[in-house]
Amino acid sequence: MRLRPELIIGIALVVVAFLALFLVANIINPPSQLVLVAIRDIQPGERLSPELARAVEVELPFVDSFILEAEADQFEGAVFIEAVHQNEPIHKASLVDADNPAAISRSSLALDDPNLVAFRAGVSGDGASGHQGRGSGRHHARRRQRDVPGGITLGCADPQSL
Repeated sequence: MRLRPELIIGIALVVVAFLALFLVANIINPPSQLVLVAIRDIQPGERLSPELARAVEVELPFVDSFILEAEADQFEGAVFIEAVHQNEPIHKASLVDADNPAAISRSSLALDDPNLVAFRAGVSGDGASGHQGRGSGRHHARRRQRDVPGGITLGCADPQSL
């Protein structure tokens, strides 16, 4: 008995459709993963230890940014540089290696006015700001700048005037 080409094409289309459906289902509903969450509120400067975190099964699409239970040993002893709240998944970016000299000094900027945005201004070798309070071209923004340790200048401006 000879197989007809239409039958072969039909079977191939069914297989391809099944595989496509399987892939879409995994993207929409990712498989669960075990990630570390904080047992209590954790403050910057504390070190990651088994007493601070527990593994919880989650179904999140971006679990790569969190510490998975299988990776916990690699991050044990790392220093928190950001506060983590109780039951919040622990982001890899909220930790720094304890042997890293930058772990003890970290600058951050918090704005208390929602009408302002933060930007990084260029700094010349002598510490002077690359921007002197004026925007480029036809835009002139009222900007406030301050030098911070590490040789960068942080500034903020009204986004409507940029």
